[in-house]
Amino acid sequence: MVFPLKLSSLLSRWKWTALPYLPVGFTLAVGISLSILAALKVKEIERSQQRQEFERQADNLTFLLQRDLDNASRIARSLGGFFASTDGITSGQFTKFSEQLLQDSPGIASIGFAQQVSDAERESFENQLSRQGVVPPFIWERNDLSQIGQSPRKEEYVVTAYIYTVNSNHTLLGYDHSSDWQRQSAIARARDSEIMVTANSVSLAHDSDSSSPDFIIYQPLYSREVQTSSMEELREYFVGVSYIEFTIKDAAIAALNTLNWQNLSFYLYDLDIDRLESALGKDLNNLDSGFLLFYDAETGETIDRSHPLQSSDFPHSHRSNLSCPYSKDRTACLRTLNLQNREWSVLILPNMTPYALSWAVLMTFATSLLATGILALYLSMSIRRSQQSEKLVKALKEARCDALTGLANRREFEQQLQAAISMAIEGGEQDTLCYMDLDRFKIVNDICGHAAGDRLLCQVSEKIAHLIRKTDLFARVGGDEFCLLLRHCGLEESQRVARGILDAIATFKFTWEEKEFKIGISLGLVAIASENIQEIDAADILRQADKACYRAKQNGRNCIVISNSEEAETEDPYHGLKWLTWLNEGLADEFLQLYYQPTISLKSQQDRQYIEILLRLRDRPEVPLSLSEFMRDAERYQLMPTIDRWVVQTFLKMLSFFVRQTNIATDWKSNLYAINLSAATLNDGSFIEFCRTQLERYQIPSEVICFEITEHLAIANIEKAQSLILDLKSLGCYFTLDDFGSGMSSFAYLRDLPVDYLKVDGSFILNLTSDDITYNIVDAIARMGEILGIKTIAEFVENDRLLGQLKELGFDYAQGYGVAVPTHLHNHFDSHSLTYPSH
Repeated sequence: MVFPLKLSSLLSRWKWTALPYLPVGFTLAVGISLSILAALKVKEIERSQQRQEFERQADNLTFLLQRDLDNASRIARSLGGFFASTDGITSGQFTKFSEQLLQDSPGIASIGFAQQVSDAERESFENQLSRQGVVPPFIWERNDLSQIGQSPRKEEYVVTAYIYTVNSNHTLLGYDHSSDWQRQSAIARARDSEIMVTANSVSLAHDSDSSSPDFIIYQPLYSREVQTSSMEELREYFVGVSYIEFTIKDAAIAALNTLNWQNLSFYLYDLDIDRLESALGKDLNNLDSGFLLFYDAETGETIDRSHPLQSSDFPHSHRSNLSCPYSKDRTACLRTLNLQNREWSVLILPNMTPYALSWAVLMTFATSLLATGILALYLSMSIRRSQQSEKLVKALKEARCDALTGLANRREFEQQLQAAISMAIEGGEQDTLCYMDLDRFKIVNDICGHAAGDRLLCQVSEKIAHLIRKTDLFARVGGDEFCLLLRHCGLEESQRVARGILDAIATFKFTWEEKEFKIGISLGLVAIASENIQEIDAADILRQADKACYRAKQNGRNCIVISNSEEAETEDPYHGLKWLTWLNEGLADEFLQLYYQPTISLKSQQDRQYIEILLRLRDRPEVPLSLSEFMRDAERYQLMPTIDRWVVQTFLKMLSFFVRQTNIATDWKSNLYAINLSAATLNDGSFIEFCRTQLERYQIPSEVICFEITEHLAIANIEKAQSLILDLKSLGCYFTLDDFGSGMSSFAYLRDLPVDYLKVDGSFILNLTSDDITYNIVDAIARMGEILGIKTIAEFVENDRLLGQLKELGFDYAQGYGVAVPTHLHNHFDSHSLTYPSH
C-alpha cells in the first residue's frame, strides 16, 4: 500500500506545481494553431492569386474570341455592302477587297459570294464558270460519304460565284449552299428577314475532315431597286448572299498565343448559361447533345461533337474532371459568346498541377512556430521567477484595498483607526474621524444600474481624494459610505475640510448615457482626543460617526453634524436596524393605511371620475414617525417595491370586497383609481406579472386602474418608463404622468411617453392667477394635451377662482383641498355613491 500512496502524493504535488504553467501550455497550443492558420492563410492567398490570374486570363480569352466574332460580323456587312454598291465585280476586285478585309482576322476560313441561280440560268452560269477556268462539275455538292458530285436539277440554286479562302489550295466555286439543309435554312431566314443570320455548327465545304465546328454568317443581298420589306417581294428581289466561314478553334489558338497562356482548356456548348450550369451540377455526360468542341491549349488536342463524348477521348489531365468539372473545381469559368443573336456557352478550365506547399508557406509556419517557442520559454521563466512576488502582492492588495475604488477597505481603516486611538491616549495626539454617506446614490443605482453606480463611486472617491492631504487616510467602508481619518487635525480644521467636501459634491454632476444627476453627501464628525475616547475602541468611534452622519441625513441631508459625548450616550431607539424592524412590522401589522382624494370634472361630457389613492400611516403614539420620514427610510432600506405591491394588493382586495358585498356593483366602473409608483418599482421587472396576477385574483377589470409616476422619474430613465407604461397598458390599465412641467424638456419627452393623463405640477397652479408667464405655460400644456388626446388634471386647486380659470383653459379635472381633502378609503366605499357631480 506504500507505493500507491506515494504515487498519489506525487501526482497531487505535480498537479499543484504544474497548474501555474497552464498559460505556457495554452500559449504553445495557441501558437501552434496560429502557425497553422498563418500557413493556411498564405496558402490561401497564393491560391487566390492563382485563381485571380486564371479568371483574368479567362476573361481576356473570352474578350478576344468575342472580338473576333464581332469582327466576322463586321466583315460580312462590309462584304454585303461591297456587292450591293458595285456592279460588274471582277474576280480580281473581289480578291483585293477580301485581302484587305482579312488582315488580322484569325478564325475566318473564307469569305465569298453565293449567287441565287434559277434552273433556267444554270447553263449560262456554268458557261461563266468555265470561262474562269473552273473544271466540271460546275454546280456541285457533297453526298453523305463526303464525295463531290454534280448537283441534281432543281428550281433554284445558291451557288458560290466568288470565293477567297485562307488556304488558297481549295477551290470552292460552284458549291451549292442549298444542298445542305442547315445552310439552306439559314439562307432562307436571312432572305426573308433582311438581316444577317448565323448558321448552325457545320463542317466547311472545303474541309470535310475538320475536327472543330465552324460557323457561317450569311448577309442577304437584294437588287438595289428594292423598296419593300414584304416577304414575297424580298424573295423576288433576292440575288444571293455574302458569307463568312468562321473556325472557332483557329480564333482560340490565336487568342491564346496573344495571351501567352497555355494553362487552360475550354468546352464549347450550343446551350445557354442557365441550362449549362444546371447540367454541370449533375453530370457532364448529360451534355452530349449540346457539346460542340473541346480544346486543350496545353496539348493542342481537339475533340468535336462528331465523335461520341467518351472519357477516354479527353486528355489525361481532364479525365478526373469529366464527371462534373464545374462543381469539383470552383476556379472554372462560365462565359457566353454571341454571333448575330446566336449564343454559345464556354466552360473554361485551368490546366493546373495539384497545389504543393511553397517556400512561403513553409517559412511562415516555421517562423510562427519559432516565435511561439521563444514566447513559451519566456513565459515559463517569468512564471517561475514571479510566483512568490505575485502571491505577496495579491495578499497585500486584498487585505488593504477596496477592489472598486482602490481606497483602503474597512478592515485596513479599522486597524489604522485603532492605532490612532492608541496614540491619542498615550501621546495626546488629536485626530478627527469623518463619516460620509452619499445622498440620492440609490436613485442612480436603480435608474441606471450597478455599472453606473460603480462609476459614480469611483468619480466621487477621486474628487474627495484631491481635497485631502496625503497623510490622511481615506477608505470605503460600505456600499456608498466613506470614512476619512484626518491626522493631527482638530475639530475646527476638520470642519473646514468637511465643508470643502460638501461644497465640491454639491457642484458635482454625474452623467450617464446622456442623463445627468446631482447627488449630495451627509457628513458626521467625531473628535479623537484623549479626553473623549477612554475605554472605547475603533468600532465605538465608527458607531458614533455613523450616528452623526445619520442625524445629518435627518436634518435635511447635504450637511455636517458633529458628535459629542452626550449624544453618544443617548441612543435613538428607532435608529439604524430598528427603523427597518418597524418598517417590516408596519407592513405585517397594517402599519399603513389607504386614503383617497377625488377630483372634480370640469367638462360635462366626462364619463369617468378620477380618484387618486394615497398612502398614510396609522396613528401609533409609540412611534413618533412622520410619513416623509417613513418614505425616506423605506427608500434607504429598499422597501419601496414591497410598499408599492402592498398598496396595489390592499386596494384591489378592498375594491373587490365592497363591490361584491354591497349594492354598488352597477356603477363602480364609472371611476378610475390612480395608484402612485416609486422609482424602485420602475426598475422591478416582475411588477407587471404581479399586477396581472392580482387583477385576476380579485377579478378586477384592468380598465378601472390607473398608475402614476412623476415626470422626474420618467425622463430620468425614459426607456424603462416607456417599457413600464407599454406593459401596463397592455394589461388594459391607464397611465398618468404626475408633476408635469417640472422638467426643462417636458414637451420634448411627452411625445415619447404614451400616457393617458397629465397632472400639471402644483407650483404652476398656485401661481396661475398671479403670474402671466405661468398662465401661458399652463395654457400651452392644456392645448398640447388637447392636440395629443391626453386628458389634463390640475392639482393644488384651493379656491373657486382657480377652478374658473382652469375651466376656461380647457382642463378636464381639478384636484386639491379646494375640491376635496384626502379621506380614508373606507369612507369612499361606505358612501355607496361612487360618482361625483360635474362642476
